[in-house]
Amino acid sequence: MSIDPSREDREFQLLVEACRLSEKNLENEIAIALAADQRAASFCGLIVASIAILVGLSENIRDSVSLTLSVGAFALSAVFAGAATRSVKVHAPGFKFDDFSEDISQARAMKDVLKDIGRHYDAGSKINRNVISRNARLFNFSLLLAAAGLAFALLSFVGGGVEP
Repeated sequence: MSIDPSREDREFQLLVEACRLSEKNLENEIAIALAADQRAASFCGLIVASIAILVGLSENIRDSVSLTLSVGAFALSAVFAGAATRSVKVHAPGFKFDDFSEDISQARAMKDVLKDIGRHYDAGSKINRNVISRNARLFNFSLLLAAAGLAFALLSFVGGGVEP
């Protein structure tokens, strides 16, 4: 049974488009990861500044327990926000020329090479999504700790009061 040439052409065009879209997906994942890193780094800096302010005000606050809990929660929040920005190996689209040397020497059909490229991109995308999700969970936990730190800070100001 022979394959209709027009069907073969359609299959090839579909493979080219699928690889192009997979490559675009990887580029978008990298952009998302970089934006999330920036957000977490900015938040970490904000939390560190908050700790400095609270420590500076500590002489005037009567409720030292709430203040200590607040600074501790903020410190943990900064640690988790910092962890969300840690360097990770992101799987980017594209290949080196030498990656195709075996395919060239064996004169592999382009559609088979495109299928391999698509599988490679899918594997990289799966790893990227796992890394992005893990960092998002760390950042979300950092937000919860910061909220707890804020609550303790408010308690230290409202509950214990500020010395004149």
